[in-house]
Amino acid sequence: MDANASSYVHELSIEDIKTIFNNALSFKPQREINILFSGGEPTVSPIFLDAVRHAKGMGFHRLHVATNGVHFAENRDFALQAKEAGLHAVYLQLDGVSEEKNKHRGLGNYMAVKQQALENIAAAGMRTTLQVTVTNSVNNDGLGDIVGFAIQNIHKIHGVVFQPIMFAGRDERVSPDERYARRYPLTQLAFDLHEQTSIGWQPMRDWFPLSDFGIFAHLCDVLNPEAKVGSLFQETHPNRGIFSPLLVDTQQKAATPIPTFFDLEQFMRDTVEITDSGRGPTATRILVSLSIVRNFNQQKAPSGFGLGELRPLLEDCFYRLAGSSKHWSQKAYSYGGRWRVMIVNGMWFQDAFNYDFSGICNSTTPVATTQGEISFCAYYGGGWRKVVEHQSRTATLAEWHRTYGRHEIYANGKNVDLGQPAQGAGTQLVQIEPEPPAVPTAVVGHCD
Repeated sequence: MDANASSYVHELSIEDIKTIFNNALSFKPQREINILFSGGEPTVSPIFLDAVRHAKGMGFHRLHVATNGVHFAENRDFALQAKEAGLHAVYLQLDGVSEEKNKHRGLGNYMAVKQQALENIAAAGMRTTLQVTVTNSVNNDGLGDIVGFAIQNIHKIHGVVFQPIMFAGRDERVSPDERYARRYPLTQLAFDLHEQTSIGWQPMRDWFPLSDFGIFAHLCDVLNPEAKVGSLFQETHPNRGIFSPLLVDTQQKAATPIPTFFDLEQFMRDTVEITDSGRGPTATRILVSLSIVRNFNQQKAPSGFGLGELRPLLEDCFYRLAGSSKHWSQKAYSYGGRWRVMIVNGMWFQDAFNYDFSGICNSTTPVATTQGEISFCAYYGGGWRKVVEHQSRTATLAEWHRTYGRHEIYANGKNVDLGQPAQGAGTQLVQIEPEPPAVPTAVVGHCD
């Protein structure tokens, strides 16, 4: 759906959002779920903070927002207010680390906006995942620079998600030739990052299906049989996405693919065999510990990193996957060791031109509506967004503008007024063309 051409506004009320959250809690048995506020640009909604606050009050801890970062950059207090309301982390749109790679977004001071947003988000006690739309011949030659940028800002950035362009909305109307030229196959990501970085990334060794997260989720469930809420479970189609874990030295700002020194593939095989054996938590923990020792190669590990450093790192990762408490967000940020794990993801979203029903049926990223949940790809690529938003339209665009006025639009090289620039924000950064304000919530399984 092309929001710029729409004649109406679809804006959820706070009561609608409460209904969505109540529906999410109704599933039994209950597992931890991630909530992603998206849009449009959700931060321009007048009820965004109220929605986050309400979700936190209902017991949801993994609360995220997908944003262009403009509001976070303009107003440091907004980041503090969002954190206080219960927001855990931010997914920040970034298509490259130079103005050239982002000029299609229309913002004059793109990089300065992104840098300021990162500063303000970190100052509020949250971390950011970079969300990159990859378009062939536009920014596919700068993906390694984005990973390098994330490594250099490891204290602010948690991970990177690369998403090949989805030909939906305004992009549905491009010609077949242009669509073919701009299409970026997800499998190419591993090879491009191998060529564009110097960290020893190996395409066939270091990348795994996103569905493998389910192995670790099942392990967490076996280790915590009395838990009232199950762990996050990524039971998705194996073609849905890929991931590669990096070990980052926060002192040297250097990264190493974890399979370089730890046989992750064999460890996952071991874990499946252990958890399928039906043993109790104690025996399972012992066997998993032995598998960790078995698959760790000290000689190939970075200098200064051994089994003593690996244990707290794994404990932190498993807590973020399976932990559940009122103060989960604070504890998830409590690990302060020298070494950190950064997950680089590739997420494939379908459109009307590469629709795969098996993938749709096994999607773990449903869009939550007041009528129920719909697969993300079916909602945006299969036409359901037009149906749902037309049926639930709030007002005509003219009525909305008369009541609420118009939000600032940053396009055609217009700069965002940042006031005092962020320290170190010499290079420039970003903006997206705003759509009519909306706060649909998507319950997703790939955030943490």
